[in-house]
Amino acid sequence: MNEIKDVLLIPFKLYTEGYKYHEIADELNIPIGTVKNRIFHARKQIREKLIDYRN
Repeated sequence: MNEIKDVLLIPFKLYTEGYKYHEIADELNIPIGTVKNRIFHARKQIREKLIDYRN
Protein backbone atom coordinates (compact mmCIF):
# COMPACT_ATOMS: atom_id res chain seq x y z
CA MET A 1 0.00 0.00 0.00
CA ASN A 2 3.03 2.26 -0.04
CA GLU A 3 2.22 3.32 -3.60
CA ILE A 4 -1.15 4.73 -2.58
CA LYS A 5 -0.92 8.42 -1.78
CA ASP A 6 -1.50 9.51 1.81
CA VAL A 7 -4.21 11.89 0.63
CA LEU A 8 -6.26 8.78 -0.24
CA LEU A 9 -4.92 6.38 2.35
CA ILE A 10 -5.51 8.51 5.45
CA PRO A 11 -9.31 8.86 4.95
CA PHE A 12 -9.49 5.17 3.99
CA LYS A 13 -7.67 4.06 7.15
CA LEU A 14 -9.89 6.25 9.33
CA TYR A 15 -12.97 4.75 7.65
CA THR A 16 -11.74 1.20 8.23
CA GLU A 17 -11.11 2.09 11.89
CA GLY A 18 -14.81 2.86 12.24
CA TYR A 19 -14.99 6.61 11.73
CA LYS A 20 -18.04 7.94 9.89
CA TYR A 21 -17.72 10.08 6.78
CA HIS A 22 -18.70 13.26 8.63
CA GLU A 23 -16.19 12.54 11.41
CA ILE A 24 -13.40 12.10 8.86
CA ALA A 25 -14.43 15.30 7.09
CA ASP A 26 -14.34 17.19 10.40
CA GLU A 27 -11.00 15.69 11.43
CA LEU A 28 -9.29 16.42 8.10
CA ASN A 29 -11.15 19.70 7.54
CA ILE A 30 -12.35 18.71 4.06
CA PRO A 31 -15.84 18.41 2.53
CA ILE A 32 -17.71 15.13 3.02
CA GLY A 33 -17.89 14.66 -0.75
CA THR A 34 -14.10 14.77 -0.89
CA VAL A 35 -13.92 12.14 1.84
CA LYS A 36 -16.23 9.83 -0.10
CA ASN A 37 -14.28 10.40 -3.30
CA ARG A 38 -10.92 9.68 -1.68
CA ILE A 39 -12.19 6.52 -0.01
CA PHE A 40 -13.66 5.35 -3.32
CA HIS A 41 -10.35 5.89 -5.13
CA ALA A 42 -8.33 4.27 -2.34
CA ARG A 43 -10.56 1.17 -2.52
CA LYS A 44 -10.17 1.10 -6.30
CA GLN A 45 -6.37 1.28 -6.11
CA ILE A 46 -6.18 -1.34 -3.35
CA ARG A 47 -8.47 -3.65 -5.33
CA GLU A 48 -6.25 -3.27 -8.42
CA LYS A 49 -3.13 -4.00 -6.37
CA LEU A 50 -4.73 -7.14 -4.92
CA ILE A 51 -5.71 -8.36 -8.39
CA ASP A 52 -2.13 -7.75 -9.61
CA TYR A 53 -0.81 -9.57 -6.53
CA ARG A 54 -2.95 -12.65 -7.22
CA ASN A 55 -1.80 -12.94 -10.83
